[in-house]
Amino acid sequence: MGLGLGLGGVGLTSRQVGRLGSAGGVSQLAAGALVAFTGDSILEYNNTASTGVSNLNISANGTGELVQCQSLDPRFNIDTWLGADTYDAPYGREFYGANQGYAGQTSTTVINRKSNSLSQGIDLYVWAAGTNDGLENAPAQTTAIANAQSYANDVIAAGKRLLIIGIRPTGAAQNTAQRIAGRKAVNVGLAAIAAANPGVVYFVDLWTAYDPNADDIVDVGFMADALHPTASGAYAAATGGLLTKMQEIIA
Repeated sequence: MGLGLGLGGVGLTSRQVGRLGSAGGVSQLAAGALVAFTGDSILEYNNTASTGVSNLNISANGTGELVQCQSLDPRFNIDTWLGADTYDAPYGREFYGANQGYAGQTSTTVINRKSNSLSQGIDLYVWAAGTNDGLENAPAQTTAIANAQSYANDVIAAGKRLLIIGIRPTGAAQNTAQRIAGRKAVNVGLAAIAAANPGVVYFVDLWTAYDPNADDIVDVGFMADALHPTASGAYAAATGGLLTKMQEIIA
């Protein structure tokens, strides 16, 4: 089954389909599943340790979406990968997470270090990249989708599962009609990757969570600057779909 994006994707093999069961009957990952998040500064906002983090101001906040998920469900544990990309052992809770977010990275930079996360034998991989790609033009949009597709291909080949987090809207200071359209176009492409691989690749769109006013601009109280969420914004994202999706995938 092809992905239908014209980007060289792969679909599920018959063996994978058989292991997962029929559509609608896909089993959850067991409690204690390891989760690796790979992306940019929106993930880095979840870091609370300074060692190896590329932006110490961001790391000091510790107010990101993953932190908010943990506050809502204590089983969700965040374990930070340091600059050397070493993986620290989880803390022994039921619901683990590893966060590897680096400020300023495009989806191409992120995909260039995919081996760091794929080598860990994680149960669920999370892709959250593309915000820094300059999505106003079609080539950048195609690249952002293609990089997510490449990551999905490797996760599928490894027999693991993948959650793709959609591109978020920006604050008014960085908004243009072209930028809004470009970000939404990428989200359509990311959603298509998941739709082509049900039960293995998942997609969560946090656009509405950040934009409750439906004006394609992040609610003013939800942004610390033009790109990064306040604790309130991250909480809105966690309660607006991210935590529910994680709980859907992991028992």
